[in-house]
Formats: sequence, structure tokens, C-alpha cells
Amino acid sequence: MNRRLVAISLLVVLLLSQVSFPCADNYVHPVFSYQHAPENPYENFAAGRIGIVKPTYRRVVLYAAYRYLNGGGFSSAEQQTLVSIWNAEFRNEEPDSTLKLETIRRWLSLRGEIAKDFPVSPTIATDRRWGADNFNAFPNCSLNAFETAVETLSNRIMRYGGDDPFVLEWVRAQDLVFSNCSGGRSIPLAVGDAAPVWLRKDRDYQIAAAYFYATDFEEAQQRFDAISNDSDSPWREICDYLVARTLVRRAHFTKDPEQRSGFYSSAEKRLARLSGGRFFADGARLLNLIKLRQRPAERLAELEQNLHQFGGDDFRQDLIDYTWLLDKFETQVLAAEEKRKSEEEAAKFAESDKDLRDRIVANLIAAGGKTQVIVEKGRAMIQGWVPLGKLPEALRLAQLAKPNKIDNQLIELAEDDPFGQLSIESFLKSPVARPTYEPVRNTALFSESTLRVWVPNFLKRTDAFLLVPPSTPDTQIIEMIQSQQDGLTDDNLQEIRDAIREARADQIRKAWSSRPQRDYEGGYSGEERISFGLLPEFLLSGELTDWLFSMQAGESAYRHSLGRWRDTNSKAWLVAALTNSTSDSAEIDELIQAAQKLAPNDAAFPTCAYHSARILIAKRQSARAARILDELMVNTNDLPVSSRNEIARLRFTICDDLSSFLKSALRKPFTFLDYAESTTINEVIAKQKAWWSPESSQSKSEWDAYTESLYAEHKRWEERLMFDVDSTTIINERFPISLLLEAQESPELPVYLRERLAIVIWTRAVLLKNDAVLRRIAPQLLETVPEVRDYLSAPNTVERRIASLFVIYRHPNLLPYLQSGFDTPHFSYQTPAGWWCEPDYSEYTSTGESVRIRIPSGPPFLSRSQIAAAAAESAALKAIGSAPGFLAETAIELQRLRPDDSRIPEMLLIASNANVSFIGNCNSFAGREKAIELLKRRYPKWAKKIDNQ
Repeated sequence: MNRRLVAISLLVVLLLSQVSFPCADNYVHPVFSYQHAPENPYENFAAGRIGIVKPTYRRVVLYAAYRYLNGGGFSSAEQQTLVSIWNAEFRNEEPDSTLKLETIRRWLSLRGEIAKDFPVSPTIATDRRWGADNFNAFPNCSLNAFETAVETLSNRIMRYGGDDPFVLEWVRAQDLVFSNCSGGRSIPLAVGDAAPVWLRKDRDYQIAAAYFYATDFEEAQQRFDAISNDSDSPWREICDYLVARTLVRRAHFTKDPEQRSGFYSSAEKRLARLSGGRFFADGARLLNLIKLRQRPAERLAELEQNLHQFGGDDFRQDLIDYTWLLDKFETQVLAAEEKRKSEEEAAKFAESDKDLRDRIVANLIAAGGKTQVIVEKGRAMIQGWVPLGKLPEALRLAQLAKPNKIDNQLIELAEDDPFGQLSIESFLKSPVARPTYEPVRNTALFSESTLRVWVPNFLKRTDAFLLVPPSTPDTQIIEMIQSQQDGLTDDNLQEIRDAIREARADQIRKAWSSRPQRDYEGGYSGEERISFGLLPEFLLSGELTDWLFSMQAGESAYRHSLGRWRDTNSKAWLVAALTNSTSDSAEIDELIQAAQKLAPNDAAFPTCAYHSARILIAKRQSARAARILDELMVNTNDLPVSSRNEIARLRFTICDDLSSFLKSALRKPFTFLDYAESTTINEVIAKQKAWWSPESSQSKSEWDAYTESLYAEHKRWEERLMFDVDSTTIINERFPISLLLEAQESPELPVYLRERLAIVIWTRAVLLKNDAVLRRIAPQLLETVPEVRDYLSAPNTVERRIASLFVIYRHPNLLPYLQSGFDTPHFSYQTPAGWWCEPDYSEYTSTGESVRIRIPSGPPFLSRSQIAAAAAESAALKAIGSAPGFLAETAIELQRLRPDDSRIPEMLLIASNANVSFIGNCNSFAGREKAIELLKRRYPKWAKKIDNQ
């Protein structure tokens, strides 16, 4: 079982949850707080249990908090709408998916009643896939399409009978219409004059709809338009609306901005004809979509007005559109700021880049060949060729100019190589093999207008790329490669084909995402952060929008939030001001005094109390802050679990004794994640049981019993308090072993955590060779680790040392670092052995860079001697490193000292197992090889067991 201390708050899909992974190798782990979402179940937050409002919440959540902070609320229906929106935002649950599926089933059921002789019941997918790889998709057939089909067919059956041949013909045509939902182009044929009028009118509509779903919008528009002018058609009224809808769909799929705008304008004019009637509401919604696309600032003001105090009839769509527009405008603001900074930085480098390029070019003349040098912000990219054997010299000459970095794209060519006769421009465009600085195998990618395909040993140069125009057919690319490279296997060629196919698919995806009409598909993803000074005036003209941006603008919005609170006496603005404040903020005492006047049942009370304490801690008024936090815990009974965890997380930083620290270090999970899906342990068990198949070698009862045993330990932990990652980080790094002993004996810790701490103390004492601590803690491990008896009965220091080490070899669940969350002995194919890896105190930035995090200082009650002892012990443990290497080195050393000890061969075998390559990323392959070599040479009977691992 691979054990790795995770000492940071990890990102979890969409929610960016602050969670800690279990040390066991399974994917079920507790969640103590979410960064962007309210805690589960969402219904509590929607009903007003908002707890501590985080500025990191998505704006679709902050909106609900704003209404409650201002003394408002939501109806039961609106609360359900909020929950469905959050489910879509954070759990990727399509809001009408169940209703749509049920409606499709109704259609298929009704169709099946009269189409018994039809060949096959169709499978309907509502999203249409497109592109060479069918990777991209868009919602094509709406819920309304199936509702209309059910209603129409029911009407035709009632009027003409289910066995009427013309009704059956209608159904056949409708099958073709719906076949276009997911792809293809199946158009029903027109019916002749012999058909009844109703079928001829219906068929006109079916044909127009088929063209629409087949994405032939021009033809669909013409046909819908013709129907709208047919006074005898029952579809006349809806087709006025559908002409406008088709124009909107055309606009969405149009690249040219002017043409797109023209389609929207035409759609607006068409919608103006819907002065009332059945489709007036649908037309109004479509008009709102056009405003959203064409006049977003105008639409934002309307939505602000709708949502500020009331939900309205279109509450769901209005809130989605509103937050979508906020994200859009924020993205524009931040992208513009990023561009401004980039241009400003580029301007600073312009002169130095030119000088650097000139120096590199001048230096490279001595190497010969043909080269091109591009320099950006001190980084140089060198392309082209140099004579055979001159590449090292060329790079040395380029380095003399002292660039920050060199991206080498040079190749070596013989002087008479035909490629060397080309101009540098022709050379760079030619299909010549070019090695990369760090070869990337089995791949292909587009670079501007070039397709670059990796080829093994192409032209007898390893790890090379073939450059061709993107329009080059795949077969021609393969022929080019085969004509110039012998020995390629079928597997090689298939790898290349797969790579090309993926590259083309990726290019299509990029083209789709960069089209003008899709200028926004989510929030800003760069490095800039919103600052109040960047926001344009029109975004601050509405109270709600102003508050939402102010809550997330941090310290830059403090002055503004303070002023708005003074002007309005609004509790929402009091929350914003306190959230954005620091210990140095002006008039901060005034805000803290206002917060203290709030009643405990006030929606703003938890957030204001929390931030008041946070500021007081920063101002070194810990006693006052502790009183506020303790009263907050006691006086707010319905506080969400995640808010209680946040309070405890703040409280334990100012604890003045070990007892209060341990009490505050414990957290209660409010949900569990299984592969990033919020769940309960019982739901996990039920899902696992559902995987059973009659073909399984186990019976259903055996499988169920196995599943129950697999998660038995999880169930025991479901209602338990646990250590969160911040707690374990401080305990592991700031507590000396003497203080760990005190903590292990403290009544503040439940028995199950004291047992875990006893294991950590034992393992640390073994590694630190602290015999006194081992003797003190050993009695508490006798029940679960029987080998400890051998240590206690060992006659001398050497024997005790070997016995204590042997305990660790025999028990992979022993580790020197306290884990957060679960500690379950669950093994999987990834972890046939266990022990620990050296702690990884790092996190990933938004750009994917791994950076070391700052470990918090210890609690204030630690003495200088305890701090020094903890630092020394931590350094010693880091010097020992990860378990696999330690186990191998120790077993090898013990074999040298005690070759006849009967425990040594078992320790060598365990050490080799601990260093199997697929256990983790902290193995010692050299140690494994040495251990295996010793086993084979000195203990051949034990060596035979290696092959059976």
C-alpha cells in the first residue's frame, strides 16, 4: 500500500474542494469544505443556511447569499431552481435530462404502439456531433420537439386511427426527422395529391424540421417561411417563431461578424410579428438570447433588475444568463489587462531582444549552415541547419550571447544534402526531418499552418518530425514516410495514423473554440485577477452586480465596500467590507463593532464574526478573537458543517495549550468524494455491489459480502471526527515526538485517532532510534502489531533495533506521518506493498507549475525547545527519505552485519517488493536490484519467491 502525505488542499473536479486524500489507495475520501460551491445537500444553502459566505463561491451561489444577507429569500420553487442550477454548475447534471428522457420514452412508446411492423425501434440522441472526428456536439433536438411529436401523433391517432396508412406514413417520416438529431441528412419525401390535406401540411413541416436538424438552415428557413405564409397550415403560427429560431441558429454557426449581426437583426424583426398567441413567450425568450449576444450590456441591466429582489417567470434562465454575462465581461476585462501588460512587457524587451538576436546571428555565422533566430523576452528559438558535427559548436556560440533560454530546432545536414540548398524560408517549409530538444513520441500537432508528425528513425535521424501542409492526405503522409524510412512496423504506422487523426481532431476543436460567435465559453483562465479598478462603470451601476464583483475583488474593493455600507447600512455590504479587509484597513474597528451588534440568527452573523476574528488575530488580539470564535460555535446551532470546519481551522492557529489545539484540529466531513462525485459510503457500497455480473466467479451473496468487507473500515469512519490536512501538516512538522506522546494520551482525541497516533510515534521512534519512546508506546500496539512483543523481550540494544525494524517490514501500514482523512488497509492493483513516501509539500499553480508551499508555523504554546526538537527530528526524517529506499538500504546493511539472522532474507524480499516500479514515485530501483542480487546469491530458497510476487 503506497502511502503519501498530501500536505495541501487539493483541486477536485470543478469544485476545487479543500479535501485530503486517504493514505489508502482508493478514491473515496472525506470533504471538509468546498471552495466554489455550498456544502451538500445544496437545499440547505438554498433555504438560507448560508453560514460563512466565501468570496471564492461562484457568483451563481453568491447571488443567493446576497438575497439572504439583504433580508430577502426565495420561494420553494425558486429554491428548487437554485439547486438544479448548482447541480448543473458543480455536478454537470443537465437540468431537464430526466424530463427529456421521459418525453423521448413517451414518444417511442406511442410510436411503438402503431408501428409494430416497422423494422427497428430507433435510438435517439438529441445532441448532434460534427467534425471529422465527431468529437464536438451541440444540443440539436430540444425537449419541445418530442413534446410536439407526442401531441401531434396522439391527435392524428385520435382522429384517424392507429392503423390508418397515412398515420403510419407520418410516423415513418418522423423517424427520419429525429434521425437527424445526432447526425446525418435524412429528408422525408413529399407526398402526392392523393394524400389527405392534413398529411400534406404535416409533411411540409416535417421536411422543414428535417432540414433544420440536418443543419441545412438556409433550406429550413425558406420552408418554414413558406409555411408561415400558408393560411391553411396548422403549423403557420409556430413557423413564424421557427424562422426566427433558424436565423439565430444560422448566426451561431456563422463566422463573419457582419453577416452574423444581420441574421440576428432579421430574427428580431421576425419575432416582432409575434404580438401574442401561443408562441409569444417562446419568442420573448429567443429575443432575450439575441440581446444576450448582440447587446449584452443592455441585457445585463435587464437581468439585474429582474433578479435584484424577485425571481420572475424565467428565474432559472435569467440567473444563468446573468452570471454568464458577468463571466463574459470579467473575461474581457482580464484579457484586456493581460494584453496590456504583455504589450508593456514586450515593449521593455523590444530593444534588448533585437540586440540579443543580432549577437546570436553574428555568432552563428562561424558554425555555417542556414539558420533563423527568433528572440522573445530574452528567449531564443533557433531553426534551420548546420553542417554535420557542428551542432554542439553552434549551440555553444549561441550561448555566448547569453539568452535566458535556447529552444534548439537545428538539425545537422551534410554539405551536399539537397535540403541544404534551399533558402532558409523554403527549408523551414519543407518536409524535412527536424529533431526536437525534448522528443515527444507518438504524437502529431499543428503549428500555425503546418502539420508536424513524429516519425521513428526518420531519414536515419532519431526522434524526428515530418513537416507537411495540413491539407496533405493521410495516405500521402504515410507514403512519404515509407519511401524514406525502411523497417517501420505495422504498429509504427498505426501509431503515426492515430497521431495524425488526433492532431486533426484537435485542430477542429481549436477552430470551434476560437470562432467569433463562441467568443466566451467559460471564465477567464489566465493569470490576472479581478481588481476593482479594472471594472468599467456600467458593471457597477447595478447594486447586485456591484456587490458580486466587490465581494471577489479583494482588498482593492475594500474602500468601495466600506463606502457602500455607510451609504446603505446594508448587511450585505458589511459582509463585503469585512471580507475584503486586512488588519491595516482604515476604519476596521468600526466594522468589527458593527459586526458585534448582529444577532446570532442574522444571516450575516457567521461571516462577519469569522472575519472579525481573522482581523483580530492579524492584529495580535488572539484572546478577543478566541472569544468570538468560541461564541460563534456555541450560539449558531444550525451552522453548516463546512462553516464549523472553517471556524475550527482559524481557531486552532491561536490555541494556547495542547488540549484546545487538538479539539480545534478535528474536522467533520459533510460528504465524501468517489471519483470526484459527492456521495455517501452506503451509496458507494451500493454502486460497487451493482457491478456484480452473473458471469462472475463469485455468487451475488459472496460479492456483496466482499464489498461490505472492503468498505467496512470506511463505514466506521463515516460519522467520525478526523484530522484535516492543515492539522496533520502542523502536527507532522511542528510537533516533536515528546509532544506527540502527550497528544496521544490526551482525552481530547477519540480512541481511534489515538491508535493512529501511536503507530506514527512508534514508526518515528524506530527511524529516530529513540529506544525510550519505543518502550513507552510499545504496549499500546501489542493488540494490533503482535511482533512488538519480540522487541520488548529482546535481550540487548542490537536485538531491539532489529526487532523494531522487523515490525515495520512486516506491517506496511506503519508510517511516520499522521495522515488526514481515512486510514484504511485497502489494497489495490496499484499498491501491492505500502509504507510511506517522503512528504510532498507542494501545490500546482494555474499554469501547472509545481511550487513548494509554506508550512505554517506551530501553535503559540510551543516552547523554544519543542520547536528546536521538532526541527531536528523533521530534518532527520527527511534525510531518511521514503520507505522503499530506506527498507532496501537497511536490509542490505543488516545482511552485512547479521548474515545468519533468520529475519534477514524475509526483510530483503519485502524490500524488493516495496520497490516494485508500479508502487509509487518514491522507489529505489537500485536498492531493489541489490536486494534481489543478495537473495539470489545468499538465500536461493527465498529468491524463488521473487518470481511469485
